[in-house]
Amino acid sequence: ISSNLGNLTIGTLNSTAGSTVLTAENGNIGITAVDAGQNIDVTDNAGNVNITTANAGNNLAVAAGNGDVTLTTVDAGNNISVNNKKGKISLGSITSGKALELTAVNGSIDGNTLKSGTLTSLYYKDGGLTVDKIFAGEDFVLKGMNGDTWIDYADSGANMDLSVINGNLTINNMISGSNINAFIESGDFYTKKAESADDMTLNSRNGNISVVNGVAGNRMTLETINGDLFAGNVKSGDDMLITTDKGNIVIDEAFGGNNLNVRTTVGDIEVGNARSGKGNLIVNTDIGSLKIKGEMESGKDSLILVNEGTLAIDKVKVFKDLVVTTNIGDIIINKILSEAGNINLSAETSGNLLVGEVIADQDVNLSTSGGKIDSNGRIESMSANVNLVSEGRGGINVHELLARKDVKGLAEDGDIMITRLNGRNVVLVVNHDGNSV
Repeated sequence: ISSNLGNLTIGTLNSTAGSTVLTAENGNIGITAVDAGQNIDVTDNAGNVNITTANAGNNLAVAAGNGDVTLTTVDAGNNISVNNKKGKISLGSITSGKALELTAVNGSIDGNTLKSGTLTSLYYKDGGLTVDKIFAGEDFVLKGMNGDTWIDYADSGANMDLSVINGNLTINNMISGSNINAFIESGDFYTKKAESADDMTLNSRNGNISVVNGVAGNRMTLETINGDLFAGNVKSGDDMLITTDKGNIVIDEAFGGNNLNVRTTVGDIEVGNARSGKGNLIVNTDIGSLKIKGEMESGKDSLILVNEGTLAIDKVKVFKDLVVTTNIGDIIINKILSEAGNINLSAETSGNLLVGEVIADQDVNLSTSGGKIDSNGRIESMSANVNLVSEGRGGINVHELLARKDVKGLAEDGDIMITRLNGRNVVLVVNHDGNSV
């Protein structure tokens, strides 16, 4: 059925054993109900398309050149494709037995519930996308050029590949049977809940990333070049990387099944609790402060670095070695435990070491080049040595200093004060005006 000039308006159209083809060159197409045993093809080059109910045994295709497309309830046994060059695509309940493909070149995509047996592919150039629910039997692919994307719920049986060039990407709840990959060139990413059976990679070049709850069966990567990162409660079965070149990082709870790496070049880091399962825990900021409000626990080694800024941690527990270093800035730690390794705390250029309880199975080394060492608790090596070096003003003030083997203390420009001291060999040196005592 075709119309060269004028509208096509149909109440009910049935083609139970064949296909239905509707074409309008310069007018609107309006259909209340259409049913075809094979295919349904609707083309409108210059007008709106409005279909209330459509049922296709095989494929259903709608193409519009200059007008809005509105589909209320549509079902197809195989594929559904909707292509609009200029105008909106508005969808109610759309169900395809196989692939579902939507393309809006110059206009938005709005939908209620989209279901596909295999692939769900959504593309917009200029306009954005708003959909309540998406169910893809296999892959879910989103490609957006200019405009914001908002999805309340997205579920894919296989991979989820999402990209937006210029705009924000919000998916409140997202579940993938395999990998989740999201990339934004310029814009923010937000999700309340994200789950992937395998890897999860969320990346924004210029924008913030916020993950309230996230679980990856394998690796998890949260990365932005220029923007802040927020992770509420995140967990990965293998390695976890949370990184930004320029921005702040805030983490409530983070667990990496193997290694956990948190780093920013310029910005502050604030963490509630962080834990690595079998591997290393590394936290690093070049210019900015670091604050761990809860506990840090590493299944192996832990390296905590701040170049310029204060480093403050409540509790740290590692299985092997712990290295905590600032170039310029104080180190403030309430409690440290290394079950089978060494503890090394160092303020390399200037900064104080202000600690509570420090206990290691092996060596404990505390040094500052331009500050004091102050402990109101116990510093102890269960099986080896304790070495304290203060090259700045303020000296060494420790409540308890205990070692299985040797204790060495050096104060270049200050006093040494120790309430309780025990070690196999003890050497304490205080330098005043070039003279050692």
